[in-house]
Amino acid sequence: MKNLKYYLKLNYPIEITKISEDEGGGYSACIPLLGRNAFLSDGETIEEALKNLDIIKEENFNRMLEKGIPIPEPEEGNDEEFSGKFLVRVPKELHRELVRKSVKNGISLNQYIQYVMTKGLAFSTFEEATDSYCHKFEQVLTEMKKIDYQIEEKKLYKDFHSPNLIHIIGEKKDNQYSSYTKVG
Repeated sequence: MKNLKYYLKLNYPIEITKISEDEGGGYSACIPLLGRNAFLSDGETIEEALKNLDIIKEENFNRMLEKGIPIPEPEEGNDEEFSGKFLVRVPKELHRELVRKSVKNGISLNQYIQYVMTKGLAFSTFEEATDSYCHKFEQVLTEMKKIDYQIEEKKLYKDFHSPNLIHIIGEKKDNQYSSYTKVG
């Protein structure tokens, strides 16, 4: 069974970035495969950034395991196959728009395209997590409907005599509450 220890032992690629002095200095460390923003730490030294990343990794893995969120695993031994470069042909209009946005952001076209692709990957990971939460929410709603049905079947409600309640659920006639008819 894959537990916390299993995931903590996996060798996830880590990116280390020097933080400019204007932004406080030090280093940031992230695990892009797991989400650049969710698995991100910093520290005065590279060692401190990595130590803080281990703490964040353990906390996030715990949370993901508790909630049943799938945890991606790194692919072993494939780093040698990729140079980090590839050629993509795009329509002229898209090329123009990408250049315009990179200039507007004050970064190179390559940096901007890397940012957009990373953001897209992070979104797809977020989308998977959201789908998982929606499925669990639907299960909870189904269980709540079953409980509501059981309460209705066993007539586990009391006869309330509150003028405020009449405005909410309607008047009681023939041991049944009428549909909502009164306002305010």
